[in-house]
Amino acid sequence: YIAVINKLHIHTHTGTSPFIQEAATIAFQCVEEVEEMRKQYERRRNLFLSKLNTIPHLKVIMPEGAFYAWVKFDIPNMDSMQFALWLLNEAHVLGIPGRAYGEKCDNFIRFSFASKLQNLLDAADRISDLMNKYDAETGYYDTLNNSL
Repeated sequence: YIAVINKLHIHTHTGTSPFIQEAATIAFQCVEEVEEMRKQYERRRNLFLSKLNTIPHLKVIMPEGAFYAWVKFDIPNMDSMQFALWLLNEAHVLGIPGRAYGEKCDNFIRFSFASKLQNLLDAADRISDLMNKYDAETGYYDTLNNSL
């Protein structure tokens, strides 16, 4: 799944389509509506990231303008692809492996917070539940019978 998602991500985010450019010019005329939308994204960001920051073995880097959470994870012997698959299979949460952004990013995962607030809070709860099961002595591989 992740390989297909990576291909989709790369090909849908490499250039700005003309209809998006046209929408941007209209958005500049809708100052109040855009400000309300910005506030909603800021609220989602703050609530989602604050919940993620309480989860053991995760550290969130606060974005300055994007609607993505860049999250560092600290789990020995697990790369970003394994971590993303583990979250998808066990917590039903989709994240983009950091490896898609370069080798030095292999202990990061990216989440979008361009979703309904309740979906984000539910996702953070599921990630928290999963991460709280982590046993630093045995690790996830033992817990999952080396299924990753």
